[in-house]
Amino acid sequence: MKIVKLNYSRSPWRLVDKEGKEINAQVPFDHPDIGMTLITQPVCGDTKAECTEKAFFVLELLMRSQQMRHTFGTGSCHEK
Repeated sequence: MKIVKLNYSRSPWRLVDKEGKEINAQVPFDHPDIGMTLITQPVCGDTKAECTEKAFFVLELLMRSQQMRHTFGTGSCHEK
C-alpha cells in the first residue's frame, strides 16, 4: 500500500493498494437522524499527512476489532 496524489478536487491524497485501487474503510459516522452508524469511504485527505493520519485511524479501528474478537470471541453460541 502507498499514499498517492490523484486528480480529485476534494481530498486528492488517497491510500491505494499495489494495483493502484483505492482502499475503502468502514468508519463511524454520527448521522443526525439515526445516530451512530458505519459508512464506507476511501482513506483520503487534503494533504499527505492527513491521509496518513486517517490510515492510522483505520489501523487502530482494525486492531480494536481484533482485540474485541480475541477477548469476547466471535459471538457464536457454539463456542466453548
